Amino acid sequence: MTKDIVRNISIVGDKCTGCGVCSHICRKGCIKMQPNKEGFLYPFVNDDCNGCGLCQHKCPQLKDKTEQDFNKVGYIGITKDKTIYKTAASGGIFGTMAKIFLTQKNAFVCGASYIDGLVKHVIISDPKDVILLQNSKYVQSNLEDVFPRIMKIMAKNGKVLFCGTPCQVDGLYSFLGKRPDTLFTIDLVCHGVPSPAFLEKDLKKYKPTAGFKNVTFRWKNSFYHRTKSAFFLSLHTNDGKKKIISSSFDTYFACFMRNESFRLSCYSCKYANLNRCGDITIGDCDSSSFYPHFYSDYSRSTIILNNEQGQRLWRKYEFLFDFLPLDLERESSCNHQLSYPSKKPKCRSEIYKDVATMSNAQLQRKYCKAYTWKHKLLFLLQRKLPSNIVNKMVKILHV
Repeated sequence: MTKDIVRNISIVGDKCTGCGVCSHICRKGCIKMQPNKEGFLYPFVNDDCNGCGLCQHKCPQLKDKTEQDFNKVGYIGITKDKTIYKTAASGGIFGTMAKIFLTQKNAFVCGASYIDGLVKHVIISDPKDVILLQNSKYVQSNLEDVFPRIMKIMAKNGKVLFCGTPCQVDGLYSFLGKRPDTLFTIDLVCHGVPSPAFLEKDLKKYKPTAGFKNVTFRWKNSFYHRTKSAFFLSLHTNDGKKKIISSSFDTYFACFMRNESFRLSCYSCKYANLNRCGDITIGDCDSSSFYPHFYSDYSRSTIILNNEQGQRLWRKYEFLFDFLPLDLERESSCNHQLSYPSKKPKCRSEIYKDVATMSNAQLQRKYCKAYTWKHKLLFLLQRKLPSNIVNKMVKILHV
């Protein structure tokens, strides 16, 4: 092999989504997933690489995306399970499916959970643990060794329901080399993922003495069942305390909401369209205003059945939901991530330079709104009143 021909994963560059497939399939163990200077995991190749090219062959970002030949069906829906709805970011679709899926023999569910200060994918088998995988975690989840573990489960005739971003779902299929009948996948309508290192630094300013038990980015008012989720950073500490911060006043969350801190590959995401890789796609229903008589006071989800496997799963569990047919063309025009990826802002590289050099207080002043008396009042109202009343107060206060 001539030295000027690169036959390893290093050629993927900024296209890399951090799925880790290359590190799992390297026969010589030459590839390690390590954080770059921004805190995103990338493959690093050591000098033992013999240039076999297997990592390039398996990398989903170096292959054309497969078109799923299926007449897609879309729904706007919400779970009938009130307990699941309370802890869900949106309509409770994943949590409800996961809960019933685990009642089967030899069944497992894999999804993102906040554990020991990190968001990582875990595999559960007890329906009681579904709550660990619920709610939105707006950060790149570490997949660690779940792909090889899923392969071992299926080798023993196990059934797996996997939920993740489209690039993670595509990575799993690429690792397995097939689409097994015992694997069911749900991909999320993902707008992009910021760095775990950025989140870790941001959380330090809240200084919990007991440590965080859970961190989520959506919150529902516990005083009312008929309520929509709001974009709040919800911090649950190990001593039972909870702190709620509006997305506008937390540096990490504010940058996320403005699409300013995503992984570079997110800005050229090849999954940001209706050609999805998962069996089922779920996310917030952005065209929900066109369905005013369908649970208008609740958060409702988009549900897209992408293939026959997804249709079979849905038909099995549809009795657990209330739903209506969804106009997919209109939904994709309302939710750009079903049409095109988030646009890279000019400040993208500056943000991570600031994260590396500035204090949290300096970052707060530069990237967050000033916290006025109007915001304090609105925040108090959001925690005590139904969302429809709060929305009226937002117009009155002009915030």
